[in-house]
Amino acid sequence: VITLHGGPGTPIPFSVGCRGLFPVFTDEFIMVYWDQLGCGINNHVIDDTFSIDTFVQMTEELLEQIKVKFPNNKIMIFSTSWGSILSAKLLEKNPHAVNGVVACGQIIKNVFICDEVKDALAQSNISPKKLERIRNITIENFTGKDLQLISSALRKYTDAYQNKIGKKAPMGAIIKGLLTSPDYTMKDFKAIGIHPILHEPRRRRHPIGFCHRNRGPHHSRAKSYICARRFAFQIDRYPKKNRP
Repeated sequence: VITLHGGPGTPIPFSVGCRGLFPVFTDEFIMVYWDQLGCGINNHVIDDTFSIDTFVQMTEELLEQIKVKFPNNKIMIFSTSWGSILSAKLLEKNPHAVNGVVACGQIIKNVFICDEVKDALAQSNISPKKLERIRNITIENFTGKDLQLISSALRKYTDAYQNKIGKKAPMGAIIKGLLTSPDYTMKDFKAIGIHPILHEPRRRRHPIGFCHRNRGPHHSRAKSYICARRFAFQIDRYPKKNRP
């Protein structure tokens, strides 16, 4: 199961640093946690040469590496929020790329630059000056900083990032796990945030984590692999016959 996190640039709850935090998944599946370029362990400045298609291409390359590593396994994608855009565009290019997709918090329209967002902010405590700046942002003319402004305003002034009637995510446990992760440094942890997405790809290594059947937080029987081109692998799993 390959996880495509939200943001862009927000590898929460699934990230390279979450080994051992989700036994409900790793008891049943080999989980592939990928910090997309620009955040977490894969922190790198995202500039105007990057676009959504850039990240779709990187997702395709990741998928190729997973198929090489696990040629006999079915491949599923679990995408959340922004990640649902990547999974949708991946299947648009190749409907048979994976065996299935589960999307949570799907994005089916422009989620930042739309009347619903501007109306919700207009009813909040946002300053008139900031609201006017957001009102002037259009789909034809926006920057990465504009998206950061809208995202931070939604997070601060509305309930856009939290379902009021839903069960809250265990953020305390997740953050504690990331801070104590053997796979994350403080620099990696601090690189969890929103990054702009704009136009074309570059070549970079992309660390990802493989997890399967951990006996406790960060329990390690991991082997490290550096694959050709772009991906650093970390595998942590137990075959069923050897499970404790």
